[in-house]
Amino acid sequence: MPEAPVAAGEGLARRSLLPLGLRLAALLLLMLLAAGALLRSSLRQEQGEALQALVRERAASASSQFLVLDHAQQALRSEYLRRWSPAAEPDLYARQTLAIDLVRRFGPAWPVQATLYLFGPEDYRVGDLPGRPIPRAPELPGEGWSAPFLDPLTGGWLLTRTTPIESEGRLLARLGSDLRLAPLLAPLQAELRPGATLALYGPDGTPLLGAAARPGLAGLLATASRGGTHQLLVQGDDTLAGQRLAAVRIEGPGWWLVSLEPEPALPAPLRQLLAVLLPLALLALGLELWMLHRLLQGQVLQPLQQLLRASQALASRERSELTALAEGEPALPEGRRDELGQLARSLRRAAQRQHDERLDLEQRLAERNETLGDAQTELRSTRTQLEDLQKALQIQHHAVVDAYAELERLSETDKLTGLSNRRSLEERLNRMVKAWGERRGHPPRHAFVRLAIDDFEALNQRYGQHVGSLVLGAVATRLTLAQREGDCLARWGDDDFAVLIPAEEAQAAQACAHRLRAAMANHPVALPWGEVLQIGVSVGFACWPLDPQRPQPWALSLRMADVALALAREESREHCLGLLLPAGLEPPPEDVDRAGVEDLLRQGRLQLLR
Repeated sequence: MPEAPVAAGEGLARRSLLPLGLRLAALLLLMLLAAGALLRSSLRQEQGEALQALVRERAASASSQFLVLDHAQQALRSEYLRRWSPAAEPDLYARQTLAIDLVRRFGPAWPVQATLYLFGPEDYRVGDLPGRPIPRAPELPGEGWSAPFLDPLTGGWLLTRTTPIESEGRLLARLGSDLRLAPLLAPLQAELRPGATLALYGPDGTPLLGAAARPGLAGLLATASRGGTHQLLVQGDDTLAGQRLAAVRIEGPGWWLVSLEPEPALPAPLRQLLAVLLPLALLALGLELWMLHRLLQGQVLQPLQQLLRASQALASRERSELTALAEGEPALPEGRRDELGQLARSLRRAAQRQHDERLDLEQRLAERNETLGDAQTELRSTRTQLEDLQKALQIQHHAVVDAYAELERLSETDKLTGLSNRRSLEERLNRMVKAWGERRGHPPRHAFVRLAIDDFEALNQRYGQHVGSLVLGAVATRLTLAQREGDCLARWGDDDFAVLIPAEEAQAAQACAHRLRAAMANHPVALPWGEVLQIGVSVGFACWPLDPQRPQPWALSLRMADVALALAREESREHCLGLLLPAGLEPPPEDVDRAGVEDLLRQGRLQLLR
């Protein structure tokens, strides 16, 4: 009978694992709190990177406009040097003329936010608007970008880009452009996201265009400029007073586009508390894990190892191990009152039951082995009979295969003449068409030649069918000797034959037809009683396909050869006629009959070849 379940208070989970699980749950709660703080720090990093991406997008838009002006000035400088001739006289006049021409040429395509002018060492100036005072930066650089300055006319901010034009160490002219900053600054200073501010600073951290000076910011930007850094992301820096900074450098003047936004932070007492709790929680967790290891080692792992060895012995079904387990070896924790003790007692009872069943099974197997010996003897006798029967079946199978092959050969061969019959030729044509279709190419051109024995019916009536059969055999022999390699000869009907020959041109088919007709005309047939019969044949032929550029079914060309044969037999004995499709004309329809062919001949859509 099955053993009663373990009482609720005696179970392994209630006595050992439940208290340990509660302590582990408390420790895990503390670790979750600390992990939340770490997760928040990770989110803060992602928010900072997102802010930097927005600033980088704004800075890229401004950089593109500065770079467009740089490229335009370099293109004008290259054109000036290409067209400048040192031997030009007078020198000043030549440089002024070249400057005027280049300003006229490049001015219409110049960036819309910038002016264009050229001035030389002699203080001549070309460009800008006539009569308009030209604003100049307080300190115009020899090359590069100036600092922003106010336009006295509009009161707006300007920025000058200067490029010297030199040849062999001599200054020929300076190329200048004043860039209006108002259209450029409007999108830069638009709000990024709530709480974030945008401002411009110089390469050394100097505030530009009304930007506020911030402690520590100038040092950060100047250090980044000297180090060649193009973007910054600073979080948690005390010099920024709890703000997150994202800065990206603008190509051209090298300004910094800076965004600041408040950075939420945990209260200081909470951060200190988490800093203390996390190491304590880790220490307590390590202690609990060590206690769990000791508990599992003594209360669970050792009994489980004993039960595992007993289960393996039970599963192996080895006689010695199963007998030892049924008799009490190895020792199992059967005295425990928890689930493991219940499992040990169940394993012991299962081993005893399996041992008894094994003894009973061995006894029955011994009885059946004796019966099996008699059955094996009878089986060997039956196997010998089956082998003999199999050999007889193989002999019959080979005979059937040989008979089938002979039947297949007879089905494709004309019994009287020994030639291929009509069915054999049609199957060969279908195989050729299928092979050409798989290769997706134009088939090589062939021709059908149809031959019919003249006055064969009268010969049968006069001499009898046995003479007619003799004549058919003689004609088949002559045609076989006259055919070439690659030709396919077959008996098509009672007194007519068909030959499929390779023929790229109609003249080749014509020559073959005359050659076959002549083979019969030059060889009369001798009858058994000495009489000699002069046998003649009429021939009709047609090419397949009729148009070499367009595939047509073989049945159409064969029908053309039949009509040509009929027309030849009507004209005279031993006559050859062929049907030819003129170049460039459509072939006849597939179901055309003799009357249709005669109409096409009268219309000139088909030609006779003799």
